[in-house]
Amino acid sequence: MQFNLNPSFSFMFYAVVKILVRLAMHWYAGSLKLINAHKADYSKPSLIISNHPNSFFDALIISIHSPKPLHFLVRGDMFRKRWADKALRSLNMIPIFRKRDDKNFAAQNEQLFNDYSALLKKGAHIIIFPEGNSHNRWHLQPLRKGGSVKLIEQCAENNVWINIQPYTITYNSFRQMPKAVHLRAVEPLAAKDYYQHGVLNTAMLVDAMQQRLSTNMHGPETTALKRSFAERALLFVPAVVGYITQYWFYKLWKNFVARKTKGSIFFDSVLFGVLFVTYPLFVLIASLIIGGFAGNRWGLAAFVLLPFTSYCLSRFQHITVEKPVDS
Repeated sequence: MQFNLNPSFSFMFYAVVKILVRLAMHWYAGSLKLINAHKADYSKPSLIISNHPNSFFDALIISIHSPKPLHFLVRGDMFRKRWADKALRSLNMIPIFRKRDDKNFAAQNEQLFNDYSALLKKGAHIIIFPEGNSHNRWHLQPLRKGGSVKLIEQCAENNVWINIQPYTITYNSFRQMPKAVHLRAVEPLAAKDYYQHGVLNTAMLVDAMQQRLSTNMHGPETTALKRSFAERALLFVPAVVGYITQYWFYKLWKNFVARKTKGSIFFDSVLFGVLFVTYPLFVLIASLIIGGFAGNRWGLAAFVLLPFTSYCLSRFQHITVEKPVDS
């Protein structure tokens, strides 16, 4: 299977989007931390695993902190339309089929796992969430013995020895703002260590993955942040300006997305995506209007000051913690 129709274009597109997403994330998350970065090892082909509490937002957090481009396993039904297939593959997204996506899912995945193994042989790094489904919870769900184990087995059959690089992600809340996100790198596992007499010890490997993740999980209380008086004093004036000029725009989208995603796990993914697309347009249009009425200098000033004051607003507030309902 050809994963990238144009590898050079895909590489450039992925790199540009990664930079923009990482920049935008500093507006969306008032506290964004990578912990124990030195423990992550990308020197070998690797399968990136993590807890999965917040839908596609989890993959964004891991990818913007990864020193190497990542590939993402995405449910296969999203690739059915040609334009979607091209768009997703240009962002290093590759399909994996579930039983509810396609009645022939097993046969399709059999070939795909061979392709993924070949991709890893070239030195790639693939994200997979072994919990299977995403849940807005702070504790780890039991790991499934499906895609991740099958992929490791396929790699071994093709003599491709990979690392398993775990991360854990902690959020202060799945609905409240401002948002705090902590990504913690964990010591990798070598898949080769779990082969005995040429056979993968599946139970031992899954137990090791479960233990490595669960022992490095942290509750939301670790993300609480009280801004110092000096910091808040410095941010106060631009934060007030940002509140007066732009909070309505954010609130409008937040309320809309909250209604549309009520009862689902997609609040952060959808809200971030909507703001990622619409906020730059808002700044551009507002700056052009101001420039048209007050002159180019004022338009340029608005183009700089609008995002600056909104950034100050995102940094001004204390970060509180949502009380876990599953603790």
